[in-house]
Amino acid sequence: MRKTLALMLVLMLIFALTACNTGSNTETSMEPSASEEALPTTNNTQNNTEIYIFSVMVEGVEDVTEFNQDHYNDMDIQTVTLTVTKNDVPTDYQCTGVIFQEVLSALGATDYTSVTVVAVDGYEKTYDKAVIEEDTTFFAVKVDGETEDCPQTIAATMGSGYTIKNIQKLIVE
Repeated sequence: MRKTLALMLVLMLIFALTACNTGSNTETSMEPSASEEALPTTNNTQNNTEIYIFSVMVEGVEDVTEFNQDHYNDMDIQTVTLTVTKNDVPTDYQCTGVIFQEVLSALGATDYTSVTVVAVDGYEKTYDKAVIEEDTTFFAVKVDGETEDCPQTIAATMGSGYTIKNIQKLIVE
């Protein structure tokens, strides 16, 4: 019984120490591992202005390997209402972010036919150029007032199956 209790205590301690990083503005001298760089993190607030901290890997754009808060915070961040249909039921979402095509522009991607958006859990969807160019295809960091731990894309005209949460990678083709 004591061994089981001790084992459970150790497992709970490990879980508590390795739980999702809520992000802080303090700098450390340790460099993040490659897997830590690939995963977006959460936001912080500073002087009542939200600062979004994340990193999304990028493939297929020359001389660019990631899209992060440095690109994002310099963009035209807007709050819009998008209507997404799931099982023939439309639902409105208030999203804060940028039009997805502007993400590609910020990365310098000009000659592409599609972008595959990959989530942390491996789920992925490919957006063709026509979907990317719609102003209802959005890169969101906040949905319905809740800040996302990782950014997500929403292609409102394509339905809920094209909403990709917890983006890890963009593959530009």
